[in-house]
Amino acid sequence: MNRSPTLATIGLLIADPTDRRLLAQFLQQTGHQVQILQPSALSAGKVDAALCITDEQAARRHGNALLDLKQQLRPLYFPVLLTLTGKQRATSWLRTGFDDVLRLPLNKDDLLARLEAFLRLRRHSEELQRDSDLRYRSTFDLAPVGIVHTTPDGDITLANPRFGAMLRLSGPALPGRKITDMVAGEDRDQMQAAIAALLAGSQTETASFDLRFARQDGSLLWTSVTLSLVRGTGIAPRHLLALIEDISLRKEMEQALRESERFVRATIDALSEHICVVDETGRLLAVNKAWANYGNDSDEVTAIDWRGFNYLTVCDAAAASGLEDGRLLAQGMRAVLAGTQEDFHYEYRCGTAARPSWFLARLTRFPLDGPMRIVVSHEDITDSKLAQKHLTYLAHYDNLTGLPNRVLFYDRLKQVLLQAERSNWTVGVMFIDLDHFKAVNDTLGHAAGDTVLQQASRRILDSLRANDTVGRLGGDEFGVFLPDLATPQDAAMLAGKITQALSLPFVIAGTELFVTPIIGITLYPRDGNTADVLISSADTAMYRAKELGRNGHQFFTPHMTARMSAQSRLESGLRKALERQELSLHYQPQVDIASGRITGVEALLRWHHPEMGIISPAQFIPIAEDTGLIVPIGAWVMQAACLQNMAWQRAGLAPIVMAVNLSARQFKHNDVETMVREVLQDTGLDGSYLELEVTEGIVMENTEALIATMDALKAIGVRLSLDDFGTGYSNLVYLKRFPLDTIKIDRSFVSGIGQGDDAVIAATVITLGHHLNLKVIAEGVETPDQRNVLQQLGCDIMQGYLFSRPLTAEATTALLWQHQPG
Repeated sequence: MNRSPTLATIGLLIADPTDRRLLAQFLQQTGHQVQILQPSALSAGKVDAALCITDEQAARRHGNALLDLKQQLRPLYFPVLLTLTGKQRATSWLRTGFDDVLRLPLNKDDLLARLEAFLRLRRHSEELQRDSDLRYRSTFDLAPVGIVHTTPDGDITLANPRFGAMLRLSGPALPGRKITDMVAGEDRDQMQAAIAALLAGSQTETASFDLRFARQDGSLLWTSVTLSLVRGTGIAPRHLLALIEDISLRKEMEQALRESERFVRATIDALSEHICVVDETGRLLAVNKAWANYGNDSDEVTAIDWRGFNYLTVCDAAAASGLEDGRLLAQGMRAVLAGTQEDFHYEYRCGTAARPSWFLARLTRFPLDGPMRIVVSHEDITDSKLAQKHLTYLAHYDNLTGLPNRVLFYDRLKQVLLQAERSNWTVGVMFIDLDHFKAVNDTLGHAAGDTVLQQASRRILDSLRANDTVGRLGGDEFGVFLPDLATPQDAAMLAGKITQALSLPFVIAGTELFVTPIIGITLYPRDGNTADVLISSADTAMYRAKELGRNGHQFFTPHMTARMSAQSRLESGLRKALERQELSLHYQPQVDIASGRITGVEALLRWHHPEMGIISPAQFIPIAEDTGLIVPIGAWVMQAACLQNMAWQRAGLAPIVMAVNLSARQFKHNDVETMVREVLQDTGLDGSYLELEVTEGIVMENTEALIATMDALKAIGVRLSLDDFGTGYSNLVYLKRFPLDTIKIDRSFVSGIGQGDDAVIAATVITLGHHLNLKVIAEGVETPDQRNVLQQLGCDIMQGYLFSRPLTAEATTALLWQHQPG
């Protein structure tokens, strides 16, 4: 069934009058209306046509005005068609913004077909505009905040019902009034200054501030205003948009809370602390008894003559003499006086090294009308500081031996293990038990036992290196860790020194006592990578040493065997996972940052073991690489991913790109290009909808052979992406040499993009990629702030939990249907 032609008004900007007349007659005969466009109408925007046809002569004179009009009419689509002779090149015209070129002499059927196609696009844009206007109107009318449109001069052109209700005004009374006239008089300058700054371009396109509006009944309404400048084509401001939120309740609560807190603080501080009140220059106006009598045993308040005393002057003098406390106190008072801080707290130490004391200084603005006042209080916190210091010591150190207790020992061991991971250290961990110690306690009492423990701790310390740590784990048990061991034999040597030292007699009240050290040793990373595992393993080794005979040490070994057994079990299961259909694919969408459109998905491998449950790819992928199982598993992933992509296309979904990771083992496989070609043939998927992701480590190896493989893959239409860019040996040389389509910013740079150097790195990668005509994808986007920064930097595509976590095929299908274009 043939569709009826789309009829519209066609604008003609044709210099030749004969050509113009003949074309107009033809268009009118086919049912179209014709508007002869005048150059003056273009700049004035007085064009009713849905489409324009122009010739080269007119285009050279008025082409810029036509293209400006095209921009001005957006989002409505205004196609501009240019007639050229067969010898003239069309490329430059199309590049400047013309939509199509009609070759002279015109073919009428071709002309009508092209007009039909462009007018349908125009009709579609009109429908989208109507839908957008309807949605905006609904949002505008039902918004819980006031929305106001004004001219650049501040005249209200449009206001929603909420704004009128907030000011207790009727809607028709609003248009034509100046928004600044509705602001409370004392806040009016703030609104006028914000508008002026936006129009002058001295700020960003948006300003946010709090101010009060005057209601019709004379009451004032606190609001939070977000003022935005909306520009038309070019840089000319079109109108101002104000979003106005009622914050009166919040302001009342904030004010009440501030006054309450200040009153309570000032009242309580006046009870016992050294307190004074100063003016805006720092001059003392009043003091309490504690302040005036500080340092004097007399009860007379006149012990110190505070009149004429200036707090700031004293602090500045102390700072000039080199006292940092004086400088910081003066700086804090000036911040409070300037209003940049509501209050200022500072702890400082004074007294002697033998008898130190601590004070807490508080500076608080007085919450009263009239001249500004500051309450200054100095509280003696020496007792609480000493008590806190003692409690901290008891919480982290053994009170008997002075060694780190179990809590502190574990914490330090964890820190050393982190350093060891970064520095590739071997760390030895010892568990020491004093055999026969119970007999000392039972026969000579706990006092003798305590003395033995104190002497034993000193002997262990004296046997160790400077950077080794010993702690008392409880009872007669000690822990030792040895960072940065050259060889396991170094741990054995130190264990021998400890054994020798502890085997010497302990002389208690003239009596020689003997204990026997039993030592278990474990090594990081060989035997484990956490403090709990290493201590537990050393404890196990200690018991084994005790079984083998006292007065010795034993290295731990069973854990290594158990670990190898577990890895062997994983490998065995992985060999059967394919045939048992335990592997599956999840898909994580890749989304165009600017439009929100899903452009592709990344296929991610999952393994559900019937006994061990879900196994992390971080556990089984390295095993698959080491054993070569990654080659058949990778082929299955490729086949399954391409089949799924074809299934989506056959179901009517818009085509998207399927990204599949290629491991180093796969890429070095001689048949990778053959494998990919066969998968595409078997599944029917066009190569342009398959993207193979490779890592930087791959592209640095066997470069010439790699380029040949990549070129072969590109020849069959496959896209190529460089994964985790920036984490390896990123350089411009191989980016230029390899036929890449996409680079992916590693998630490690995205996670910290709002701070430090990560934003600079991301911007560099994006700029580099775009200069090389590569698409840039950001991985691991989890927050709106990360997306916004990436969008500002010009990143093309994002992938991460902000949009969607990896989903099953069924869930991905539903998501794709939900986000279909059109």
